[in-house]
This record gives sequence, structure tokens and C-alpha cells, in this order.
Amino acid sequence: MSEELPSELNSFTVTLTPVTESQPSPTPSLAGLVQTAEGVYSAVPYDPSKLDYQKSAKATPEFQTDKTILSLDVETTGTNPWEYRLIVCSVWDLNEPKANMVTFASWDEEQLTKDLFEYIASKDPDIILAFNAKFENRCFVSRSMQFRIPAPWIWSAEWHDLMYILEGGWKNGLQGSQPTGSEENWLMYFFGETKPYTIDECFEGIRQGRLDEMIIRNRTCVAGQGDIYQLYLYSRYGLQEEVPEEKPTVTRIEEWMAEGKALVKCSVCGAVNELFDPANPGQCWRCLANLPAPSPENIVREAVRPVDWGAVGYSSKELAAAKKAGTYQPVTTLQPVAPEAPQVTAMQRLIRLGVEPHVSE
Repeated sequence: MSEELPSELNSFTVTLTPVTESQPSPTPSLAGLVQTAEGVYSAVPYDPSKLDYQKSAKATPEFQTDKTILSLDVETTGTNPWEYRLIVCSVWDLNEPKANMVTFASWDEEQLTKDLFEYIASKDPDIILAFNAKFENRCFVSRSMQFRIPAPWIWSAEWHDLMYILEGGWKNGLQGSQPTGSEENWLMYFFGETKPYTIDECFEGIRQGRLDEMIIRNRTCVAGQGDIYQLYLYSRYGLQEEVPEEKPTVTRIEEWMAEGKALVKCSVCGAVNELFDPANPGQCWRCLANLPAPSPENIVREAVRPVDWGAVGYSSKELAAAKKAGTYQPVTTLQPVAPEAPQVTAMQRLIRLGVEPHVSE
């Protein structure tokens, strides 16, 4: 049972004092807010494309930046990464003289990729510049994965696509149907320059066993990209674990053999198995059949995609027409590519062959 207390014990007195009239609260600023469909205001979503990556403080016709910017361009034998071979790539560090541009050219795609990636990694690029940069990025990613070459710079660097910049839609949200134009269009517009060789002439050179035309054209592209990008800067700023390999390359197989490993095909299902202890093959990872001991008959030694250099640059219809016309010839001799000065060697060889570059009118 509860006990009821006297009223004077269960009540209290409160004295109210008047409060002087205060100024109305200020209206909150709506800057940086957007009105949603429900009529309420919320913060503007974070948009990394609005960030200003450059640190150039004032406009100047001289190119100045504290970032390492690499202009590069890859040349391949086609358009699909699972079909083409990477054969040429030039790289120009825009903080260095144009003459310091480095060209990597080789018929050996894996060695070219290793040398190229090692050079780019040594530069630790902040920005990678290319025309239609998705093509270069896709090439680098696929080759890094295929040849097991770590290349974290592919993801850490900012990729600037010169084609996108010149289209007028770079980081400004503009929409439209204006044509981007080709790199040739812009080189002629800005500098009155023509690429020394057409892509068809470069492919014809490859079908004859030469990379010379492709090297000269490639270096011209990289130089033009860098020059146009510097104009853009002036305009804008006024200034894990090891992954098993079922189809390794020849180089990787040789490395494995030197380490005492081997790859053998299962005699039951044909799956390729990596053997860490050839004396104890074990079971197939796929069908669990007992694996055979390594022998010259079942060791996997070659897994490189073959390339018909005589067919490079032809579509299937064009290749059929060339074979029918008798103009298709298989390439039996590949010209060596001098690593020390490929641009000089290439031009000298072409002059000797009577192959002249185009000149601007």
C-alpha cells in the first residue's frame, strides 16, 4: 500500500522570470547543399572529378609542374588484347627534354613488357598521358596479369586521356555530339605536322619483318601528345598470393625449370598441373587422377600465342583477298631492333630501303 504525503510535502514552487526578447536565429547557409526531390536539402555528393590535381600557381608559357607526367603510346598488332601483341611503346617524361624520349621495341612481347614496366616504375609517375588512354591502360593491365609483372603504378597514377580533353567534356560535365577528331587532326591544327607514316604503311613494314616505320610513327605520336598537353596546361592554369599458371609463357617456364618445378598435362583430362616435387607428382587438381612423372612428352614447354606477322593489319576479308591475289607472304626474317637508339637505326634502315616519310605541305 502506498502512503499519501501531505500536499505541502509533495509539491514545490517555481518562480518564472521573464526572458528578454532575443534576435531571431540566423538563417542557415544553403551553400554547398542541393534540394532533393522530397524538398529537403542535403550535402552535395562528393565528386572527385572536381578536384584540382595541378599545383601550378601562376600562368606561364613555360611548362612547370612538380608532378611526373609521362606521355606514352603503345603500338600493337590489333585491337583485342587476347589477340594482339605489344610491339612498340615510347615514353616521354615531360620534365625532361624531348630528345630523352625512350622507345621500347621488340618482337619479344614479354621481354618488352618487362623492360617497359621497369622503366615506368622507376619514374614513379603521377600522371600518365595518352590519346584514347583506355587502350593503353587495358594493354598494361592485361600484360601485367599475363606475364605476372607487378605494376601498382597502373592504378596509383592518374590517367589523363588527351582525346577526352580535346573533346571538351573533361571534368566539366558537358554533353554533346561533337566529333573528337583524330590525333592527326590535332597535330595538323596545332603544329602543322603530319605523322611520318600511315598505320597501313606501318603494318606493311611489319609484314616485311620491320618495326622501323612503327617506331618513327610512335615517337611522333608521343611527342605530339606531350606538346598538346603542355598547351592544355597553359590554357587551363595559365600555366598477394602467387596465382597458379595454366598457360605460362616460355620465359616463365624456363624460370620454373631452373627452380626445380615443372608443368605436366594430366593423361586423363588434359589439365595442366604444376609440380613442385617432380619425384612425387601427386594427383590432378581437376579429375584427381594420378599424374604421370615428368617426361619430354608431357612437360608443357610452350604456351605463347603464335603470331602470323605476314597477316598483321589485315582484316579476315583483306587477308583472304591478299592470299587470293598472291600478295600475302609469310614473314621469314625479323629485323633486329637496336635498343640504344632505335629511332636513328630505324630511319637509317628505311632510307637505305628507299622508304621515305611523309612531309607536311
